Amino acid sequence: MVFTMAEKPSEVASPTERVLLGILALLAAERDERVDGATPRRTELILTDAGFSAREIAKLTGKEYEAVRSSVRRTAEAKKAAGKKRSNGR
Repeated sequence: MVFTMAEKPSEVASPTERVLLGILALLAAERDERVDGATPRRTELILTDAGFSAREIAKLTGKEYEAVRSSVRRTAEAKKAAGKKRSNGR
């Protein structure tokens, strides 16, 4: 399967492929942390980046939906604020 830049894998993948994409995202993040010393990322954020919804992540992880949604929202807001600071030269 080939994805274009406009497509998210989760929008075109079968349910099995989506699960595999989530597993791959988690494994890649773990490797980055172990090999490159990258800062550990929360599981829900890795799965969000892989295209899973907050509701799906809550079911997969056993966390409350609102907790997942809030965590994802706070991270998105922090990324947006960091991007604004960079674009302003700070």
